[in-house]
Parts: sequence; C-alpha cells; structure tokens
Amino acid sequence: MNTSVTNFHDLPPEAIPSDIAKLSYESHLEDANALEVELSDHPSILDSGENPKLFTIDVEHNLLQFVNVEAKNHCAAIHLFRSYSNSSPVWGAEKLFDELYKVWVQEHHSKDTVAGRFLGLLSSSDTNVFGLGQEAIKGKDSHRVYVVFSCLGSSFLFMRELPLQGLLEFLEAQYNLEHRDQSVPVFYNELSDFLSEKLPVAQQLAELIRRDLSEAKVRLYVSCMEAFTKAGELPKAINCALEDVKSDKNISKRAAMLILGQLIRHWEVVPELRKEIQTLIINTCDHSEDEIKRTSLNLLSRAASTQHELIPELVKRAVENNQNALHALKDFVCMNGKVIAELSDLSNVLEPLIFLTAENVDLLDYSLSRLIKAEKHCEAVEDWLTQWAIRNCASLDSEDRLSRSFQQSITELYTQERLFKLLTDWALADEKGLGVAFADVISELWVRGIKNPVFHKLTIDSLNQDDFRYLARRMLGWICHEEALLSLTFSLLDTDNALNRSFRWVHELLTNDIGKNYPRATLQEIENRLTTSTGDEDKLLRSAHTKLSKYIDALDKLPRLNELRPPEMLQRHITFKKNKQQREGQEAAQKHSLLTQLCTHIPLKNGNGWFSIRDGKIGEIGRLSTHSFHGTLPVGAVMDPVNDTITRLGYRTAKRGDE
Repeated sequence: MNTSVTNFHDLPPEAIPSDIAKLSYESHLEDANALEVELSDHPSILDSGENPKLFTIDVEHNLLQFVNVEAKNHCAAIHLFRSYSNSSPVWGAEKLFDELYKVWVQEHHSKDTVAGRFLGLLSSSDTNVFGLGQEAIKGKDSHRVYVVFSCLGSSFLFMRELPLQGLLEFLEAQYNLEHRDQSVPVFYNELSDFLSEKLPVAQQLAELIRRDLSEAKVRLYVSCMEAFTKAGELPKAINCALEDVKSDKNISKRAAMLILGQLIRHWEVVPELRKEIQTLIINTCDHSEDEIKRTSLNLLSRAASTQHELIPELVKRAVENNQNALHALKDFVCMNGKVIAELSDLSNVLEPLIFLTAENVDLLDYSLSRLIKAEKHCEAVEDWLTQWAIRNCASLDSEDRLSRSFQQSITELYTQERLFKLLTDWALADEKGLGVAFADVISELWVRGIKNPVFHKLTIDSLNQDDFRYLARRMLGWICHEEALLSLTFSLLDTDNALNRSFRWVHELLTNDIGKNYPRATLQEIENRLTTSTGDEDKLLRSAHTKLSKYIDALDKLPRLNELRPPEMLQRHITFKKNKQQREGQEAAQKHSLLTQLCTHIPLKNGNGWFSIRDGKIGEIGRLSTHSFHGTLPVGAVMDPVNDTITRLGYRTAKRGDE
C-alpha cells in the first residue's frame, strides 16, 4: 500500500518560490537524495519565507534544507510544471518525456518520483497525460516505451482522479507495439496498489472493461481483481472469475484463468474454493480453444507447485501431440526443484518430457543437473537421458545433440563419477540413438580435454564373448578420436579374469583395427604401458608391440610417390600468393567501413581474452588461450575413404551375435 506517501495536494503551487523550486530541480539532477542545497551563490533566497511542510532556510550556514525527499521532489515537480506551462510553444509529447527522462534516470528505482509528481500535477490541470504517453511511444524503441511506462506508473500515487478512458486508450495503443513487455509488470502492480485504495474506481473500471473485453484489456482487468484482493475483497474477485468462466466469450474464459492464477495463494487456503477451482482448472485444460487451453495448463502447472494432488493431472495431459501440456510440465519441473527432489515417482513425471526437442530443454538441463549434484534421483535422470537420446539423437550431424542440450547434466555426471557407467551402457545397447549419444559425449569430453574415457569395470565384468565382440564393433564404428579409442581399449584389461575374457580382443584391436589406423600413436601408448605392466599383461603388450613395429617398418620401406607432388618451391610460391590475395581482398573490403575508420587495429593471438580502454589507453591484456582443436585422421579414411566408410557403417549397424 502507498498511504505513507504525501501528495501535498493542500499546498497551492504559489506557496513555493520559483528560485527554490528551480534549485530543488537542479539539486535533484545532481543527487536525488541530497536534502541540503548550498545558497552562497543565491543570496536572494536567504530572505525568502520558509514553508515548514517543505523546507527551511539556515541563514547562518547558507543552506536550503528540505524536510524530506518527498518535499524536495514536490518542489522539483512544481518547477517542471511551471516550465511546461510557460513554454512557448507548449511542449509536445516527445519533448515532455525527454525532459522527464532527465529526472527519471536519477530516481527510476524509487517509489516517490519527480516524474510521477509532475504528471500528477499535469493530470490535475485537465491534461490527458495518458494521451501524451500514447503519442510519445508511437514508433519509438523499447527503451522509450520503458521510460514512458515507468513515469506514468509512478504518477498514480499523485493523481486526484484516474482518467479511465485515457488509460484504456493508452494501453490499447501500447499492446499493439512490438515491444509489449517493457516495464508492464511494474506498471500494473502500481496500478493495482492505487486501485486497492480506491475501490469505487476499481469497480467502475472493471465494469467498463467487462462490457468490451479485448486482449489489450485483459491484463488491466486482472489488475482490477488484484486490487479487490489487496483491499480484502477476495470473494468479489473470485466471483467475477467464476462468472467469466461460464461466459460464451473465449476471451472472458482466458481472463478468468489469469485472474485465478494471480490469486492462487489466496484461494488455495480456502478448502471449499480450493476444490471447486481445481475442478474448474482441470476441466478447462481440455478446452477446444488453444489459447484457453494453454492458459489453463500454465495455471495447472503453477498450482501444482503447492497443490501436489494436481501433479498427476498435469502428467496425464503431457503426451506427444500436446505441446502445450509438455511445456507446462517442463515449467513445473524447472520452477520447483525442491518439490521434484522429494517426489517418490519422479520417473513418471519426467517420462513424458522425452518428447521435447533439443531447443526446448535448456532450463530442464539445469534442473536435472541440480538433482544429480544433490545425489537425488540420479538413476531416474540417467534413465530419462537414455530415453531422450533414443528418441532424439538421429545422427552425429543433427543439431539435436545430447552434449549440447545437456551440458550441465553431463558435467555433473562426470563429477559424480557416474558418466562412464552410463556411456558403457549406451555403447552396449542396440539402439542407434544411444550409439550416436555415446559418440557425441565422448567427442564433447575430448574437446574439454578429457581424453581418457574408460568402460565401467562392473559392467565389463559381466560381459560374455559375444558382448565383447559387440562392444568392440560399436566402439570402432562410433569413436574417431585416437586417444579415446586407446583409453577405452586398455580399460578392457581392467576386468576379472582378463586373460581368458578380454586379452584376445585387446590384442586384436591394438594390432589390426586401431593399430593400423593410428599406428604410431598406438605404438607409443603401448610403450608407455610397458613401463608399468607385469605378468600376462606385459606379454600381451610386447606381442602387440612386436607385431605393430613390423607393420610400421613395412610402411616406412614403401616408396614415396613424390612424382604426384609439385616441387616444394612451387608449393611455397602458390601458398604465398593465395595468402596475399586473400589478405588484400579482406583489406579492400574493409577499407571504407565505419568500424575500420573509428577503431584501431590491435593484433591479437586468435583466442579468448580481454582488455580495457581508459583515458585513450589500452590496459593490460588478460589471459589469452587458443580455442582451436586438432585431431588425427585414421589411415583408412585417408588412403581408402570409401572402404573405411563402409567398414564403419557395418560396425555401427552390426547386431549382437553376428560373426
């Protein structure tokens, strides 16, 4: 409520000397909260009379002292009002709000403002301030609309009467603008506060709106009902909403849902109303009109956060062909972290969300990562990610990549040491989508510098020979990074009875598939392992090392096809010429650009960094780090790309048990 604000309506403007009004205005532009003004440069003011309600004059110290900020703002508003009244020609709407902007930047976070008091004085002089606002926002950018709304919103406290028709016309004009959301919530909140103290005006405005309700007036109608509630008239607001639900007009039904949504915390504590309104919301969720259905589902989602008996109703409607319900369920999960963390059947709540596409899961990713971090429902989250991958991960070229859509969840799974078990399960699964997700996440880890993934030991311990063969094929078909392939291969040695279960597969991979595609990297990794290996593992690695060394020696002895290469000097000249042509072309294209003329070229290493410019000087340059990546192509992809592609495709489509 705003009853603490003093309007000074009983003080005539003539009671404030023009010099004092001007000084208060100038002081406000410098410091909105300063209550004392030095009068050494204004000796004539020392003889002015005092106004105990607004200001006093300390002759001894040459100070003009305002009683409080409200008094100072009122004096500054009087100065603005006189400037407007005496201007020739009279300020137009654009000029008026340009002047208000000067004071608004000093006070836009305050409740008591010079801009609001000035518009209140203007309204009292029979000027249509909302008409001026309507004219000021025509064709203007969103920032101007924000300023106009803020100034008008702060003026409600200081209006003797609210011009209802002007308000309606202003809001209709604003609704048709592209930037409809600027400052609107604050404006309507201030309006509902004002109307809560003037219930007859709120009643009159509500009746005026109901006679011709439109989309532009819906939010205003909701504000009227909020005003009734703030004034202790909840039954009146609820009755209006229940009457509107029964209306034949869809716009009235939607307005009723919005009203009930704004008043949730009031009606949910009344048992009779709670049950009645819950039934009403559930029934309206199946309405044939999409806009009403969407509004009702959003209300159901909000109500379910405190009325948990509504959660099954929300889940029941979230099916593949009901995107409105899916988004409502997603909003419920994202906005109620504590609630979902305590649900015993979270899997049932999450299950329908697999039908969300990649561009709609960003906020959901954060919520899932919080659950993983809290070590609650980790298995349910992993199961959901698996089902989402099966449905949405079509190919590695698709934009619907799991690593992009669930970066935070992947990070938390890795931190909690649960990721590699999940990846192992995906690698052993038959679904193509899980193969794509397996490759995608391994690639994302590689980019992040995590190049040593491993298969989960407990899972590997349970595999038979057919499983090992299938796992090796899936790995070769989907993974292309040499570090990851080698790390995964060597992790197969970390299993029970490895000699009889996994040695043959590791030896085959090191000497044939991986070894022949990445021979030198494989040989180097084997040599690194030999420094710590013992027993049977040492024999295995030495056997693979010997066989791979012979293969590399044979490759080195093959003749080089130098006749297919141009002479080195010619290659160098061609490269230099191409670089020069490209550089000259870029400089010519940018020669006349405004940016080139205004800015100085600063040569920097390609990477991420920062620096500051102050007083015309460039400050110390911060850390720079390159963001380029390089990898090794498999030999097969270079020497025989067609056959290599066919082989990989065969591995990807292989079935368990195939020879």
